[in-house]
Amino acid sequence: MRHTPLFLVSLMLLYTTPATAQASSIQIQGSDQTQTITCQGDTLLIAGERNTAAVQGHCAEIRVEGADNNLSFEHADRLTVKGPRQRIRGGTTQTLDLSGNANTLELALGRSTGPAKAHLKGANNHISVRLTSPADITLEGADNTVRWQGTAGAADPVITLRGARNRIVQD
Repeated sequence: MRHTPLFLVSLMLLYTTPATAQASSIQIQGSDQTQTITCQGDTLLIAGERNTAAVQGHCAEIRVEGADNNLSFEHADRLTVKGPRQRIRGGTTQTLDLSGNANTLELALGRSTGPAKAHLKGANNHISVRLTSPADITLEGADNTVRWQGTAGAADPVITLRGARNRIVQD
């Protein structure tokens, strides 16, 4: 009986075992930066002021913090926006968390299983959302406007309102 040396077995396992891709963390920090980024399941943080990012691909999470940032994106499982005067234009997210004032967001909200979720709080925010699945939307604060439209087959969202002078408009 012929025996294969242990180091050869280890070497064969190394080259025949599929590699597990590790998602990375991408950061844009500071002020007045403009970048185009490709996400492949990564987490993206944009922090600072007056940054502009165009994001292609699929991000596990995008976080925008600071003030006066501009973001366009294709897909993010989770989008978190904190701070004033952020401008977000995008593709689709499954979960949206907004906290701040005078922000403008245009995006799609949807997921393949269960309802998509949006938690919006602050004042003077303007959100335009296209629903591609059932959705739960919570709006807190004052003087916010949410405009929504559903795609074929998407149910009307479940909406929870807290605060004063908030408007929800179906387009």
